Amino acid sequence: MATTPEYISYDGNPTNPNGLTPFGIFDLEATFQTDGPKVANFVATRLGYPIMDVELQDIQIYTCLEESIIEYGKQVNQFRIRDNMYTLMGSSTNDDFTQKNIIATPLDQIVRLSAEYGTEALSGGNVELKRGHITASADTASYDLNELWANPSESGQAIELRKVYHYGSPAISRYYDPFAATGLGITNLFAEFGFDDYSPAITFVMMPAYEDMLRVQAIEINDVIRKSQYTFTVSNNKLRISPIPSNAFALYFDYYVANEKTGSAIQAGRSTTLATGTVSLTSGSTALTVTDTNHGAALGDAVTISGVPGSTLGGIAISNFNKTHTIASAPTTNTWTATLGATPTTDATAWGGSVAAVYNVGVNQFVSDASNVPLSHLPYANINSVGKVWIYKYTLALAKELLGLIRSKYQSVPIPNADIRMDGELLRREAVQEKQDLVKELQETLQASGKFEQMKAQAEAAEHQGKILQKVPIPIYIM
Repeated sequence: MATTPEYISYDGNPTNPNGLTPFGIFDLEATFQTDGPKVANFVATRLGYPIMDVELQDIQIYTCLEESIIEYGKQVNQFRIRDNMYTLMGSSTNDDFTQKNIIATPLDQIVRLSAEYGTEALSGGNVELKRGHITASADTASYDLNELWANPSESGQAIELRKVYHYGSPAISRYYDPFAATGLGITNLFAEFGFDDYSPAITFVMMPAYEDMLRVQAIEINDVIRKSQYTFTVSNNKLRISPIPSNAFALYFDYYVANEKTGSAIQAGRSTTLATGTVSLTSGSTALTVTDTNHGAALGDAVTISGVPGSTLGGIAISNFNKTHTIASAPTTNTWTATLGATPTTDATAWGGSVAAVYNVGVNQFVSDASNVPLSHLPYANINSVGKVWIYKYTLALAKELLGLIRSKYQSVPIPNADIRMDGELLRREAVQEKQDLVKELQETLQASGKFEQMKAQAEAAEHQGKILQKVPIPIYIM
């Protein structure tokens, strides 16, 4: 015979919420344990208790309360990520930015990007710009830079040519050259000014600056029109120069090593070297155990165990067991075993020497996007009264939605000579709208309190303050 399930509703005696929430994130906080029963009574009363039965238990209301705190923290943290993402990128994921003032600027990221542009613009950057030279031979116009420079000087690595120093002599150096066609000969110059009878005549020479500029431009235009130009072309590091040299000379050029320029798109890990002697050694027949205690190694870090130059262990060179390990967990003590290349010739007590451990923080230890920004749940006790009021209202909306779901199981309940219509669907619709309104209100508050909106507000306040001060009478002082 089937049994009728017991009718359950709120009894007005909520218990301590510790251990009654699904995740237990806030259960151990004294403030949460104190406020939990009060919130349960608040929610039940707003839903009609004790005049009406409320088909909820305190455990369900505590679940709604926990979800509300999580949702509040999520909205706050999402806004902080949007407001500070460019600043946080590249910072360590070992830091915790929860409810902390972020005062850094995105200058570090901007400088890194600027360095890439500087590399291309030859105005700095993070890649070494190197200089090389070849010997240009008489009557030879083409030169293979891979063969003449890259192979012998860069071990065959591809180079990228950026600048070739192949120019004609400056026009100003031929200012007084009568063979420059438009140059000014000394004799002609003196005769023009009537100084050819004086000695030394140059003492009296003074001309306006535009005279120099016009004559230099005339020399350069003459070179362009009447002479073979100093120019070059580069194709696959094959350099062709013009005019064809009439005698040998050194031809200099600037270049990048191609693989140094491309580099890696992933931020390199930081390295911290522990001083020799910070690790302890034990031995077995064919293995060396290295133990490091509490030096901040974290999950995902790579530790390289290497020997101190010249040190030996049991007659075996320490370099024979250099080894790298990845930390799979993050205990306070980390132990690794490195296998030796041969069995030690002495017993364990005779082992000597020392090792050094190098921690390389893995690339996964840096903030790359919103998914790994180190933000945790907001502690309930640290949320102010404004935030808690939002949480109480959101808890009520969640509880109303849950109650509507329960009551929606039956559209009506038959009683003698009538039916009782259930309001489940109405409760659910109201709850959904209330949740949307609360989230919108919180997002608008967060947006208005962001750094950029606050800067705009301060700028407007300063502008209005200036207008007010303009109305203040200026006293006139009579001396």
